[in-house]
Amino acid sequence: MTLGLAGLRLHQTEPQLTGPMDLKASEVSVVVPVRNNTSGLIRLLEAIANLDHDSQPGEVIVVDDGSRPQVPMEALRSSSDGLCIRIVRMRGTGPGVARNAGAALARGRWLLFTDSDCVPCSGWVMGYKSAMNGAIAYAGGVRALHNDFLSRYCEAQELLIPPPCADLRPLYLVTANALVLREAFVRVRGFDPHFAIAGGEDIDFALRMRKIGDLCFALNSVVFHDFSGGIRTFLRRCIRYGIGNRMLANKYGLDLAPQRFRPALKGWRATLAAHLQFVGLWVGYHMAAGARS
Repeated sequence: MTLGLAGLRLHQTEPQLTGPMDLKASEVSVVVPVRNNTSGLIRLLEAIANLDHDSQPGEVIVVDDGSRPQVPMEALRSSSDGLCIRIVRMRGTGPGVARNAGAALARGRWLLFTDSDCVPCSGWVMGYKSAMNGAIAYAGGVRALHNDFLSRYCEAQELLIPPPCADLRPLYLVTANALVLREAFVRVRGFDPHFAIAGGEDIDFALRMRKIGDLCFALNSVVFHDFSGGIRTFLRRCIRYGIGNRMLANKYGLDLAPQRFRPALKGWRATLAAHLQFVGLWVGYHMAAGARS
């Protein structure tokens, strides 16, 4: 199931940017917003620290967005094994604003966005290097970290992989795994602060990026996403996405109301999960009818 954005006309009236044709890991600033997930963040940092030396990013900027208790810097340093880590403290402003704060401190030419519930594969950074073609942003791959049914369902539905446009470029970006040229990020002024939840903010950001340059897939770069938490967590995720879809609809004058769909997996459990996904999206979309865009 995909959003009805394919027909959206985004006029490229602004001067176009072209990205570099090569990538050095040392030019990459990883930006990670986190709230109340210190254990996941430590797991992420340990995985980054275990990348090959020439694949490790130049820095990792952690934005603690109102965690209670705060993310302890000592724990991050002990798990980072020599990574350059900086931490920003926020007051629960939402992941978009948190990413803006992290990006404002970044020194790298590239911003690599991921989340505290992700674990990168060994080819995470170099997977982007192999995709370099002058685009200003790249959509990486996202797979499930665990093998439970809901994790397999989310991976099969490609919940965190953007659909392709007619030209096979990504329609938008998903910040679980996305590489963005910092110059382009600055030009579009980052994430819209009106999107205060984890839903729709990365799509809106990418639609504005498409006005100034090309997006491209880099599916050889993979992170594994933790979809665990059971039915309640799954439903809350779908409701958030429904709210985000309504905010996008309001902002761009579109009808993005959810439609029923056939799941990618077969069997009654997949049918039930698809029904729950639709219900969650429907509830979020209609409860946010007056959401500010």
